[in-house]
Amino acid sequence: MAVSTEERRIVTVLFADMAGSTALGEQLDPEEMRSVLARYYAIARECVETYGGTVEKFIGDAVMAVFGLPTAHGDDPDRAVAAALRIRDRIQEDLLLRDRVAIRFGVSTGEVVASRDQSAGDFLITGDATNVAARLQQAAEPWGILASDRTVRAAN
Repeated sequence: MAVSTEERRIVTVLFADMAGSTALGEQLDPEEMRSVLARYYAIARECVETYGGTVEKFIGDAVMAVFGLPTAHGDDPDRAVAAALRIRDRIQEDLLLRDRVAIRFGVSTGEVVASRDQSAGDFLITGDATNVAARLQQAAEPWGILASDRTVRAAN
């Protein structure tokens, strides 16, 4: 039986989502689309981890990452924005992705409840910061990064 623990934390959530992926999926062979997604996920994970974040989950063509779990840094909002910028740069440089996809980003800082499944080592976070980051990402233009007021105030 899995044991989970919960705690309240201030974190910064980064959502990244592929704009126009439905149309792209209709144009590409399923295996080619899988290759595009796998490459996108790999770049996103690498960039998030480089800046001290954790990918919480992949949701279709979206990436949800958290900065401040399991380890909080005083500059987690800066790290999340830096990761978004790096993901954007890497995808725009990538030969497989650059002419096929555009990414939208949303970044939000706030209090969440973090549950950790100790047997799997995974986190599940709930709280308004996740909802705000998702809404900001949906409102962003392709290649745009929108950040919440709290994130902007906390960033250096």
